[in-house]
Amino acid sequence: MSCQSLDTQTPDLLSLTPATKANIIQPIHAWGRLYSTYLHLSPVDLEVESYSLGRAESCDIIITQDNIPIHRIVAISKVHFVITKEDSLVLIKDMSKNGTYLNGNLIGKGRTNILQNDDEIAIGFKGLKVYIFKIICDLDDNKYLPEKLRKKYQISKLLGRGACGEVKLCFEKETLRPFAVKKIVKATPLNGKNKINCPEKIAREINILRALQHPGVVSMKDIEDTVDSVFIILEYMEGGELNGLVETTHPINEAQAKQLFYQIAVAVAYLHSNGIIHRDLKPENILLKTPYPDSIVKISDFGLSRFLDEENDFQRTVCGTPMYVAPEVLRRELYGYQADIWSLGVVLYFMLGRDLPFKHERRLSQTSQVTFCGDTWLSISEDAKDLVRRMLTVDVRERIKMDDLMVHPWIVDTGMLNKVGELLYGEHSTFAAYDSESDESIIVDSDDEAPPPKRSRTD
Repeated sequence: MSCQSLDTQTPDLLSLTPATKANIIQPIHAWGRLYSTYLHLSPVDLEVESYSLGRAESCDIIITQDNIPIHRIVAISKVHFVITKEDSLVLIKDMSKNGTYLNGNLIGKGRTNILQNDDEIAIGFKGLKVYIFKIICDLDDNKYLPEKLRKKYQISKLLGRGACGEVKLCFEKETLRPFAVKKIVKATPLNGKNKINCPEKIAREINILRALQHPGVVSMKDIEDTVDSVFIILEYMEGGELNGLVETTHPINEAQAKQLFYQIAVAVAYLHSNGIIHRDLKPENILLKTPYPDSIVKISDFGLSRFLDEENDFQRTVCGTPMYVAPEVLRRELYGYQADIWSLGVVLYFMLGRDLPFKHERRLSQTSQVTFCGDTWLSISEDAKDLVRRMLTVDVRERIKMDDLMVHPWIVDTGMLNKVGELLYGEHSTFAAYDSESDESIIVDSDDEAPPPKRSRTD
């Protein structure tokens, strides 16, 4: 019965005896409930944001010899654990000396775990099970995750949505570490096998993610394949997309753009050295660890990426985002790694000029040339403009190659290279150099007499 119904009671209801009225179930305002699994403990409806359990009289759930045998009470702390609700998360913090156990696993004093539906709580030792936690109201949609992932992660807010799925924030249950979960809804045969979310293309993206391990590439932690969807647990980049940083009211300067761009270029060089062409490089697919210009940046979204092999080092498929796609792709010509170089050029132009170099199909012309119009470009160095021009060269044969890009005068900036080395590899790495023979970035420690040995593409 709702509260509204009680406000409009009929005379018959008002004439009920007190004993009958006592049987009327009032609306439940609790967001969760602790169901007792121990004989003399009562269930607890969780209505406020914090609950504590322990021997102290200040606790919300007080443990005494009336509900727990005296020989067990000695293992219970004055405040044994605290349960709190923070937005869509329910947290349990172990405050005890002898331990709070969640599903048989010790949380550890001072540590916090996420509390999920049907979790079992034990206190003092693993065998003293006292409560099972149940969610009453719809705090979250954790059924969004398949069962295997649901046991390890708690779902949170929506981060973004695309044509074939969406990305949500989630938290690892035992560590509270944030991750991003990408859900890709599989296309059906009726929807066409050429879509980006067809099972074959999803499998390709997963294989690429599994093959990559680099500080400039968003890493994959977990994956679960269901009948209808694929769930990929990815590293969470709290700073958001690169375009958000570029389009702020306080734009990045040239030095900051260089530091960010170099990280992107190093990551793309790593992809190419592993036989992978990204095919959709754009600011939306470049993520920041923090929302600041000195952030680590990483490449994400490998849904359009492909492995290229020695026998077939070219593609002809038209794909990508129109304003960032190389002319040879749109002309349906054979293309390879150089298509990514064009996209990098558009990204750098956007970072420096806060605009796109080409907005119409004129860029398909063999005579298209990039221009630097507007006051923003007046303060940009000639070396930066030269690099942009060489990346945005329509003729693939004349477009700058990756190894030349990485030793371009604008890039060879010792101060910037040192900062990136420290950022990506720690304080002991003092200089980030580029190995043109292996198409990989290497880090040279100033304490070393010689750089580490070069790797070949077959390593």
